[in-house]
Amino acid sequence: MRSGKKRERAGTRRGAELERARADLRHGDALVDSREIVSLARLFREHRRESASADEAFPLVDERGRPRRGPAGEELSAPRWLAHLLGLRHASAHVVLVAPNGLLLLQKRSRTKDTAPGKLDTSVGGHVGAGRDALGCALAEMQEELGLAASALARPLVPLGEPFGSLDRCERTLDAEVVTAFVGELAPGALDRVRFADGEVARLVLAPLSECRRLLARSRRSLAAGARAVLPRALDFLERSGSMIPP
Repeated sequence: MRSGKKRERAGTRRGAELERARADLRHGDALVDSREIVSLARLFREHRRESASADEAFPLVDERGRPRRGPAGEELSAPRWLAHLLGLRHASAHVVLVAPNGLLLLQKRSRTKDTAPGKLDTSVGGHVGAGRDALGCALAEMQEELGLAASALARPLVPLGEPFGSLDRCERTLDAEVVTAFVGELAPGALDRVRFADGEVARLVLAPLSECRRLLARSRRSLAAGARAVLPRALDFLERSGSMIPP
């Protein structure tokens, strides 16, 4: 009985330390150099959950999506698990693809994903790694997740305005992102070339705009954070345009 209470108190103390660190770090804006990130990784190592991408380096960004830099001008980055644990802000890119028949493509995330497993998401999405911009990331994710090259698009991707901030708090994570969103129209026959090469996508769901609106209104828990943030903007754009993608 005593050992159970001791574990409970220890868990409460660790939780308080984590929340205090999140508040003090202000999504990474309070970080000065990479040595602090190394120290934080040591301090919170017990929270690291093993996965193939746990130690992927996430470049940190400010509220406008600009790289955070140390005193020598070096770009600051943090391992994926630490960025998601402490809410360190990083950049992502998402694409909502429209099929030739006017239906939107939503991906069903693999149940092996470390965040939002099994949930519906934008057609493709991913984190903007070092040396990439948002458009390059979006096109790379199309290739990696769906096996589709840029040639599968009827015309170039259309950006949905300026990058915007997104904050998603789950039981174990605090995901702070600056999101750049795009809409794209697939060329005829492109759906036949879809291949789930990297195992991150379980399947695709094709849905009309009205069904996507219904999901946002009534079934938000079935949607990943990226879909909840990006779909309203994509739907507004498509409805305003009066066609799938304006030429």
